[in-house]
Amino acid sequence: MSVSRTFDLRRILAVSDSGVPLLEGTNARILATSPFGAGDVGRIAVCQAVLDQDEATVVALGVVHEDPAPDDAPLVLRAGAASLALHPDGRIRLEGEDVAVDAARTLRLAGARIDLN
Repeated sequence: MSVSRTFDLRRILAVSDSGVPLLEGTNARILATSPFGAGDVGRIAVCQAVLDQDEATVVALGVVHEDPAPDDAPLVLRAGAASLALHPDGRIRLEGEDVAVDAARTLRLAGARIDLN
């Protein structure tokens, strides 16, 4: 399976009874990481394209919140029990049941203080 490394923003045109969104500009199979609701129609979905055995698939990850957020609010990407929060002051918080970091070559970890366990 080949996964793209970019995200697309697509408008949600409708949501099925099972919570899968119909997205503008795609004729691909659509998968959702969590159910979407009728209130998401008209909002913008964050998506990632996946090529699975020559079938185009779009994974809908979540919606962009259009409400203005305070300048100090983090940008949060959620999928189920996992989340990635980017804070304006430079902090990053990654949460999940299992977190794996794989490097084909070098993995560097540098910090003023590193806590393990």
